[in-house]
Amino acid sequence: MPVLLRRLSGGLMAAALSAGPLNDASVRPAGMWMLICLLGTAAFCWAGGLALERRLPATPLPVVIGLFALTVAALFWLSNFSSATSATEFTRVHLAKIIARWPNSVVDFDAGTVIALHAGLGLALWITCDLTRDGVWMFLFAAVMCAAGAATALLAIAQNVTHATGIYWRTEGAMPGRFWGPFFHHTSAGAYLNTVWPLAAGFVLIATRPEFSRKAKRVVLISASVVLILLLGAHTTHISRFPQLAAAIVAPFLAFGLFRKNGFRLRPAALLIPVGVVAIAVCAGRTGEITRRWRLLDFAPDKAAHAIPPENTWPRLVRDDLLIPNIYDPGAWGDRGEAQRTALRAIAARPLEGHGPGNWSGAASRHSTDPYVRSFYLYLQFAHDDFLQTWTEWGAAGFVCMVILLPGSIIAVGRSEPFADGAVSILGLCAAAGLTMVLLQSLLDFPLQIPAIALNASVLAGLGWSTISHQRPLNS
Repeated sequence: MPVLLRRLSGGLMAAALSAGPLNDASVRPAGMWMLICLLGTAAFCWAGGLALERRLPATPLPVVIGLFALTVAALFWLSNFSSATSATEFTRVHLAKIIARWPNSVVDFDAGTVIALHAGLGLALWITCDLTRDGVWMFLFAAVMCAAGAATALLAIAQNVTHATGIYWRTEGAMPGRFWGPFFHHTSAGAYLNTVWPLAAGFVLIATRPEFSRKAKRVVLISASVVLILLLGAHTTHISRFPQLAAAIVAPFLAFGLFRKNGFRLRPAALLIPVGVVAIAVCAGRTGEITRRWRLLDFAPDKAAHAIPPENTWPRLVRDDLLIPNIYDPGAWGDRGEAQRTALRAIAARPLEGHGPGNWSGAASRHSTDPYVRSFYLYLQFAHDDFLQTWTEWGAAGFVCMVILLPGSIIAVGRSEPFADGAVSILGLCAAAGLTMVLLQSLLDFPLQIPAIALNASVLAGLGWSTISHQRPLNS
């Protein structure tokens, strides 16, 4: 029975990793609650197996501390010790108009849903950390993430080639931004790709190890290479700069770490990978748009800005696209910098308790007077810095949880001793690389606010923490 419950738990985790991205990245209420139910049921089965085995999960102390901080933050808000910051009248009315026009481009930030989702994410990390002490589960979770990533990339490529006007070719009306695959915004798509392509690269290298049979090597090498080509090529089919830059920064370090630690030698067939990536770029890529996007970067001195009008006049300034022009902010980093400064002001106002889970719009409405930041549909939802948004919403305990569990996992991989099982060591490094790219983007964007990406990041963190568990990964 304990073995059956453990397998059920792992199977439900695999189902969540598959459904999370393909179900519109789980940003819609139904998709988000399906993810929550899958993770909750997986946790129930896992806990039942632990009870029957009469053992505690092998959990590194920092993970215990991080999960305890998350529990404290969640219980604080569930106990109604404080009330969430209310949004201003303009923000309430304007956000309602955006939701009415573009319901599929707005994440469900109901407080109860957000708390339930983060509880599920914390449990997913914990389950992963415990189960993947056995290398079989580490390989299974990584393989499922790669397969889901390949399916997502194929969907996006097909949509590009056919010039689809909606996700899954649906006719839901115009969207306020550029969608990619099942993601309503390109920047989220790029972040998702960065969570999976290092794992595919890891499987390519694992397939060259001597302990595999010749037939197994061929199957793993071909399938992993095809997936890696798809995932890297997919980076040319979206136009978001931050995930592309994060991949360019981290990839050389990942390659150096893998080759230094494992001593792999490149073979001539490896040239097929860049050739495949170029083929995807030619057939379905958006290289012209990507080039134009990079040329839009402007580091010129800030121009003079218009005086900010009173908030009661803002409704008359809103254009037909539900946006007030960006002509009022002269500060550093423009509107993105203003959003982050808004977060800092909100944190200074309520540093311990925060403003309420999922309540960025309420906090921002009280601590920013910039009409563009207060009217643009993305700034209404996201601070464009996941660390600052977490502190703004969840308070100090939520911020501590995030810092310990996510960056801490990368440090844990870096400090772990070489394993006898080199294949597990490879996946640990690849998980750390994927998580590093997401966290780099999180400093300027909002990848961890998208449930499917947050789940992948939680599992990557669990894979990383498992490398220092008391029991080494054994099975390959």
